[in-house]
Amino acid sequence: MIQRIQTVYLALGALLLCAAPFTGKLTTQPAASATWFAPAVGIAVALAVIAVLISIFLYSNRSRQRLVVIVAQVMIVAAVGVAFAGRKLVEPVQVDSLGLASEGWMILALPAAAYILLWLARRAIDRDAALVQSMDRIR
Repeated sequence: MIQRIQTVYLALGALLLCAAPFTGKLTTQPAASATWFAPAVGIAVALAVIAVLISIFLYSNRSRQRLVVIVAQVMIVAAVGVAFAGRKLVEPVQVDSLGLASEGWMILALPAAAYILLWLARRAIDRDAALVQSMDRIR
């Protein structure tokens, strides 16, 4: 299980997703004006984390593991969409003198990085499945 690179990608993605709600402004500031925001983000992130953790243990069934990773990616997109909508309702995008977005918008980078890690895991799962299939053809 741990010897496969997709397991490392999935574990890192789960860690990033677990860290996302604890980054401060993501759940506290918009929640004051929109009561739906904090529970919606929390549910979407929790479902994505559960899907990623389940997919780690599905290493023997590659097609199901790939499907669960795709579901986790959809949940991450939903969480980012809800977080973006909540941030947009509270404040417009503010750019400082260096051209960087304010820290409230930078918090969305954690789920985006987790999405990239899950994409890399999905690629590794596909390569692993192709390798096993090619070995079956040789026998």
